[in-house]
Amino acid sequence: MITNTGALAVGTTSFITMESYKFYVRGKAGGDQDWTKDSDVRLKKNIHTIPDALEKVRSLRGVTYELKDESSDAGPQVGFVAQEVEPIVPQVVVTSDEGYKAIQYGSMVSVLVEAMKEMDAQIQQLNARIVELEAQQK
Repeated sequence: MITNTGALAVGTTSFITMESYKFYVRGKAGGDQDWTKDSDVRLKKNIHTIPDALEKVRSLRGVTYELKDESSDAGPQVGFVAQEVEPIVPQVVVTSDEGYKAIQYGSMVSVLVEAMKEMDAQIQQLNARIVELEAQQK
């Protein structure tokens, strides 16, 4: 459906949903292709590793929820609440002209990867300490 403001919504008749975004898809989109985001190094500057990623992940709250839209048959969902994510990782939260917030879930992957690397470094340090202590006991 296309609204009088030029918004395009697919898979929903919710007025709020259609007015919140210029393009909105309820359900799957993209056919055989995934949605992508330009990531070439030639398009970037001031590149830095995400600091304190593990602490950011520890601060996030994963939730289950159902959509208020009665016309939705999506059933139970999993995700985050954008207002809770915004103070932790503001770069992944976008706000529509009407004030509705959304999360760029694909961008969360980089935070999760860096958090896993921080955890791996801690595990490696602990494993080295265990080996050291075991060697001292022999």
